[in-house]
Amino acid sequence: MPNNKIETNSFWSLFKDTSIEVPKIQRDYAQGRLDSKIQSIRNTFLNELIELIVNDKNKELDFIYGSIQIRKNEKGKEENVFIPLDGQQRLTTLFLIYWYLSTDRTVFCNSKNESRFTYETRISSRLFCNELVNYTINYSVPNLTDCIKDTSWYSQSWNYDPTIKAMLVMIDAIHLRFKDYSEEERSIFWNRLTSENAPVTFQLLYLDDFALTDELYIKMNARGKALTEFENFKSFLDEEIDLQYGVNDKFSERWKENIDGAWMDLFWKYRNKADDKLYEIDDQYIHFFKSVLSIHLIANELIIDDNIKKDYVIADFLKNVDNLNIAFINILNDSTKEIPNYIYKKIGVFTKKVFETIESILGNFVYKENGQNIFLIDEYLNNLKELDFNISSSVFKEKNGREITLFDTFINSNATYKARVLFYAFTQFIKKHGINLKDNDIIRKEFFQWMRIIRNLAENRQFNDFNDFKHSILSVDKLIKVDNILNYFSDPNNSIDGFNGQQIEEERIKACLLLRDNQELTKKIRESEEHKYFLGQIDFLLNFSGIDLNNASNCDLESLIPIFDKYKSASETIFNREGLNDNIPNFLFERTILSFDDYLFQRGRNWSFLVNNDRDISWKRMLNEQDKDRTVARRNVLKSLIDHNLFDLHHLNKSLGDVMKMNLAKLDNGDWRKIFIEDQRVLEYCGSYKLARWEDEDKIYLLQKERMSGAHAEYRSYALFLKYKDMEEKFAPFQINYYSPSGTDDFPCLYLELEKKTSNNISIDIHYLKLGDSDEYAYQLSIFQRSRNYQAYFEKLNLENEGFFWVQEYWNRYIYIAKDLNDLNLKTKKLYQKVLEIEGLL
Repeated sequence: MPNNKIETNSFWSLFKDTSIEVPKIQRDYAQGRLDSKIQSIRNTFLNELIELIVNDKNKELDFIYGSIQIRKNEKGKEENVFIPLDGQQRLTTLFLIYWYLSTDRTVFCNSKNESRFTYETRISSRLFCNELVNYTINYSVPNLTDCIKDTSWYSQSWNYDPTIKAMLVMIDAIHLRFKDYSEEERSIFWNRLTSENAPVTFQLLYLDDFALTDELYIKMNARGKALTEFENFKSFLDEEIDLQYGVNDKFSERWKENIDGAWMDLFWKYRNKADDKLYEIDDQYIHFFKSVLSIHLIANELIIDDNIKKDYVIADFLKNVDNLNIAFINILNDSTKEIPNYIYKKIGVFTKKVFETIESILGNFVYKENGQNIFLIDEYLNNLKELDFNISSSVFKEKNGREITLFDTFINSNATYKARVLFYAFTQFIKKHGINLKDNDIIRKEFFQWMRIIRNLAENRQFNDFNDFKHSILSVDKLIKVDNILNYFSDPNNSIDGFNGQQIEEERIKACLLLRDNQELTKKIRESEEHKYFLGQIDFLLNFSGIDLNNASNCDLESLIPIFDKYKSASETIFNREGLNDNIPNFLFERTILSFDDYLFQRGRNWSFLVNNDRDISWKRMLNEQDKDRTVARRNVLKSLIDHNLFDLHHLNKSLGDVMKMNLAKLDNGDWRKIFIEDQRVLEYCGSYKLARWEDEDKIYLLQKERMSGAHAEYRSYALFLKYKDMEEKFAPFQINYYSPSGTDDFPCLYLELEKKTSNNISIDIHYLKLGDSDEYAYQLSIFQRSRNYQAYFEKLNLENEGFFWVQEYWNRYIYIAKDLNDLNLKTKKLYQKVLEIEGLL
């Protein structure tokens, strides 16, 4: 473009003699929008500009394109007007900064006292600029835009103009950063901005020889795609490396070659094709860098300088100045949060040690040899195929043609604390040994045992918060210094923390057993560990077999192996990969083990008959319970079942039924367990968490949800309902129903209902309730008739002679207190027949 000239300009050198007019075809001003992406861009750009102004530094921005038009004003005098083709966003931000700091706002006005910086996109935008340049700023107010909106000239309709809205946001952002400076300091800043050596300049490319058509504007705007987060981040890293190592340093050159070379090939090789972006690896790349940084900050216990608390930008971004380290690491681990480069810069976390840690990890995964990539990570991951990391994904496998790996889970945007701990252990071992596993059988075996134990510990640890994560990372750092992980765990004098104490104890026992080097026992331990539901946690099998830390090193293996195998085989049949085997019908397993003892676990005010997956009420929790408050652990019901002489693993369901019937015959009639065992439908009523609530030993509610505000039933009356329902034809034409209230204002009950289109609606209700103010409960039979002549109807039944008594406050009905269940059944049958007789239905 030889006919077009390029000049270095500041905003002032362009604007002092030339008006600026953003043409109609341009977009609205965007840098003041409120979405998180734009907010990050705004803060980054604005902070950079203000740092240049305040510290009297210089920087040149990118190109700004446009043309000069010569126009005549109302007096016939020629004036220059610059029409930007590209760069209007930056020019608007610079205009607002100059306007805010100016000591004489008349410089922004033309001969008609209108703004020489204007928008032609909307009339409202142009009018707003005209008023703004004549507005006197009150620098002492906390919120400047509130004052602007309170002026007589501000139109409320302008709240809907996107350019005006964005300009107001930017004005407040500028005010926030400058309001605490004195008038004298602002005057100094203004002088800097209007000097020949202005802090902010740009290359201005005049396109006067081009026809600036609407089509050209549209094409220019369409090509203006913002850099991705990773592109900005990578650029920042390159600048930091050049700053810390020097432009021509070998590390700097090696880094830049690898980040776009071998490392990029690694992420391409392990890209997730199931991702919506299909081949987009930038997100995975940046997740890796941020996750490594977060772990590095924890492992090295880096303390962010408390002076940063005084930086309002940092404080506003982190939202937690009480603990900057935790706040920053939590944001690093949150894939939804984009961290602007200026935050990294201000906090100063990307040190040489961080860069060298990243290079070490990736360098151990892939390197170039004779122009070819050697992916050592493949060998490491292949060595772990026998270990289940509980990360299988059918969608991933289908889309990628391979199983998901530890590396995939770590670079995933939803990486869990567990995944980060496992991957950290993975990298730390490789960093320590730094060799190809193919070449050293001893190291390969140690690698497997290392990852096996960390898998067991991490898989069976509840990561509730950041501190749990931190303690596990620091524990991995301590354990990696050990030369032989099995030897270390087998010694009870060696300190181990950062994970679940019971799981640590289990790993100690297994280490002692595995060091016995018995192939058959090793095989059985490994098989049981890899059961999809137990996944490393088999303390209950060791306990059932009579093994603890005191005898694991010298017990008789010949007698131990068949005992261990008995419990192993039975447990692996009863439980599948999801939890309780779904081939066991009718809650047969729950009812059978309940016939041995109460095994329920508490959740809030409720108790559960246990589900497959839940922290508090799962089968897995029962299997690994060590409740010191109980004489016998609840998991012993499983041991009692397997040890029972009628239990037959090859005829599982039949033997469960046989054991249950034998135990049921021994239970007292008053034992609450009996109702649950006798009829599986009582348990079926309970919701997905299989919950019941004990008001006391004799008052049990079945819950369909977790609270009494959901539908619920009283378990004795519900069990009776099931029995009556089974013989409903004997009660015809009465219908057998159950009333399950939602809330505590009403009582659940069984009811027999007779409906006739021509006359009465009669209900015989059966509750199980307390007797007045006493602590005793009883079945209570009542009759209810919905009509105005119900008293005459009741007289026909002669209820008082049958032991009923009238209760007016209890819904105008007669009530009978049954002595026992037999008495209730007889009285119900008699009442039912009497009603049918009166109704002429016998």
